[in-house]
Amino acid sequence: MNRARQEGRLTSGGLADRAKLAALVAQRYASKGVRAATAPMRAFGRMRMRAPERLLIAPQDIRTADATRAEDIYAGYFAFGGRIVNTQGRSPFDLHPPSPEWARALNGFGWLRHLRAAETSLARVNARALIDDYLAARGRNGGETFDAATTARRILSWLSQSTLVLEGAEAEFYHRFLRALARDAAQLQDALGATEGLPRLQACMALSAYAMCADTPARFQTRAGAQLADAVGAQILPDGGHLSRNPQTLIDLLLDFLPLRQAFVARGAAPPPALLNAIDRIIPALRLLRHGDSSLALFNGMGVTAPDRLATVLHYDDARGTAPVSAPHSGYQRLEAADTIVIV
Repeated sequence: MNRARQEGRLTSGGLADRAKLAALVAQRYASKGVRAATAPMRAFGRMRMRAPERLLIAPQDIRTADATRAEDIYAGYFAFGGRIVNTQGRSPFDLHPPSPEWARALNGFGWLRHLRAAETSLARVNARALIDDYLAARGRNGGETFDAATTARRILSWLSQSTLVLEGAEAEFYHRFLRALARDAAQLQDALGATEGLPRLQACMALSAYAMCADTPARFQTRAGAQLADAVGAQILPDGGHLSRNPQTLIDLLLDFLPLRQAFVARGAAPPPALLNAIDRIIPALRLLRHGDSSLALFNGMGVTAPDRLATVLHYDDARGTAPVSAPHSGYQRLEAADTIVIV
């Protein structure tokens, strides 16, 4: 494996700058013969999805990242869902997971953002090694039991962290990485008809992101966009709430909706109107549900708000107006007088 170079700071620009940087990386790989290495196209799944030759852009992961977590991961400590596992030199993908939540977080690869935050060549090499560990375990035993939400999260994570993973990588790894992405996308597409609710929306987000980031056929991009629009319309209420009425779900969705919107723009494609409308409706809904201390009201399974996540999504509020007082479709009402706020 080539010696990985230490990456420059990738967070200096906005979402569009990150996408442009990823495109430059992809072009450099193409010029070094990676396209030739990936020329034999493979078909995956019943829909015969072909592995792409390259990635064109990388959507930004706007979730907060912690570089100290990268050190823990390198040391073999994986902390997810309230459980900490010390791998003691083994691959985490060869261990029996302590809980389903831990397994989903591990296989979703959202933790790659912490390795990105470390901004070191060691973090790059470690990221590639862990992805190879996952692929090897998947090849030996078929991998984890299929879960649409986990597969969708893995696709989104791999796409958003592709600049971390692929910078300095050899052509063989690049090829394996693209094939694995195509396989996951095909499996997700095949399972879409039997997937309902929030997992279906998550799956459609992942398929749309894959369609925009990889050199996929136009017909796949069109279908993915239509599927996304249908899923958004089925899950997001007219007042910006989610069917579950859980405020945390709105934050989690916006953390994916916002980079996905920019991915369409970076490719010169029009985002589905349903996606744009959902973003415009969700942000005011979050303002309605926000207390004076910037925490969210605790309804319907909502846990303690992560202040950084709420601040991140509200940063993209173009209107920045006063909070609405009523969400009739979600069933929420906001009462505010002087320093007192009541949300019911």
